[in-house]
Amino acid sequence: MKKLLMLLSLLLINCQESPESFQASVVESEPGQGIIGGTSASFQSDLSQMVVSVRTYYNTRIEVINGQKVEMNDVFQCTGIPLSRQLVLTAAHCLKTPDGYLRTVEFKTKAGEHLAYAEETFVVAEPYKTGDQDYDFGILKLKKQLPQDIIITPLMDHSLADLRSVLAAGYGRTNGVWSDINGDGGNTLRSVQLTVSAFAKNENRFRVLQSQGKGFCQGDSGGPAFARIKGQTYVVGIASKTTRSSESATADTERCTDEGIYISVQKQFGMIVELAKSLVPYAN
Repeated sequence: MKKLLMLLSLLLINCQESPESFQASVVESEPGQGIIGGTSASFQSDLSQMVVSVRTYYNTRIEVINGQKVEMNDVFQCTGIPLSRQLVLTAAHCLKTPDGYLRTVEFKTKAGEHLAYAEETFVVAEPYKTGDQDYDFGILKLKKQLPQDIIITPLMDHSLADLRSVLAAGYGRTNGVWSDINGDGGNTLRSVQLTVSAFAKNENRFRVLQSQGKGFCQGDSGGPAFARIKGQTYVVGIASKTTRSSESATADTERCTDEGIYISVQKQFGMIVELAKSLVPYAN
């Protein structure tokens, strides 16, 4: 019970003011080297301790490269939000289970050490199982706890009247052209400030504008939308999908240049807490 109470104390934080612009601790990079149009986060920044990479490895095989046998895997890249040192919030569609898969949560410490933690189990929102995309979120539990320097960002639980701007962060593609191997994120955290294009406090999702060369893309799913409220940083959204209103997207066209859709954390807060409680063991 003590562990559960500690988790809920981190999640249950009330705020009522309108979000401020969020200024992340990042280092500048070349144009295009970011989530789309964003910047790479220094591993010494606080942001690098607030967001994790969620990677599903599958289709293990042996390939011969330069005359050497090398074990290879396919990787399904996503992003996650630490709820505690053992629970990570992400998009439900990131928690697929192909045959023989191994899922890990990865990030760099402020000392630059790359760490990986194996998944023990996971849960997704029940409505998502029947196809309701408004509930595209789930929580995975790790076999071992994340280190002490990981930063747990509180979730927004209070109904906001307005939301105008968020900071998107993720480990996904640096451009929307899926056939361009140079657009792969390389398991590097990036961030970008985005304008909210449609928000309503009673809606399960909100939208951000991605038509100006900035946005999230493949691999950023499950990542946070951060907002500053009364001087405190909160998670207000979970990256779910991107849309394209014009021509049909192909492997050689930009797929993430219209709108991005986030699951509203404030609206789904109660269900997120229930999912977390289902994974936290009761202890004396």
